[in-house]
Amino acid sequence: MGFHHVAQAGVELLGSSDPFALASQSAWSTGVSHPHVVPVFDQGEDDGQVFLAMEYVEGRTAREVIDAEGALTPRAALDILEPVLTGLAAAHAAGYIHRDVKPANIMIDDDGVTGVLMDFGSTTRARIKISNRREAVAQQDVASVHTSMPYRAPELFDVKTDTNLDEKVDIWSLGCTLYAMAYLHSPFETPSTVEQGGSIALAVTNGAYKFPDDDPYSPHIRDLITRCLAHDPQARPEIDDVLHDVHSALASI
Repeated sequence: MGFHHVAQAGVELLGSSDPFALASQSAWSTGVSHPHVVPVFDQGEDDGQVFLAMEYVEGRTAREVIDAEGALTPRAALDILEPVLTGLAAAHAAGYIHRDVKPANIMIDDDGVTGVLMDFGSTTRARIKISNRREAVAQQDVASVHTSMPYRAPELFDVKTDTNLDEKVDIWSLGCTLYAMAYLHSPFETPSTVEQGGSIALAVTNGAYKFPDDDPYSPHIRDLITRCLAHDPQARPEIDDVLHDVHSALASI
């Protein structure tokens, strides 16, 4: 369950009472402060509605820009993503994971370039130890409600026991997000999954995606997406490595 945008006062409603989401907001808002993460001022419950009060940011989401203007140029995509990566790196350093990074959760400031990360209903502490099947099923249930399937890491579809859910779930989502900026949609939102009733979950868990033949993006950027979408979480790069690669790609454009 993501946020529903409300036009006034930078307030977002999660819907009916949701203890997990409220706890997530509280943890994130007290633990993460960064200029490229939308600040949370208050959270609570009023008449059965869980609410979040956050700074109002002028602009459009990356999803709205893609829908209105088409695929982003490599420069535009990386310029938007770079500040988001710095904000997410701060969150990871503070011990949190977002778990729902996607174009709709990146607000582009009124300068038309600067990306700001928002929507924290999926947030939790990083490095969650899964000790038994009950804990695994509980995490799967939370992910099914609070994260978006086309951007959800495969380890959240089928949570294993004796594992840890860590920051690498965000790295997967970043790979999907950069792919969507380049090619309009998540790598797992193909015609077979969207128009023909195929399974996004099956495509994700199988790692079934490909790059289009007519591709304006450099091999360097495609390689970054591929590494972020490694099926094994431990094979994915760390957030600082992603940021380094983005800086290198920007310098080469």
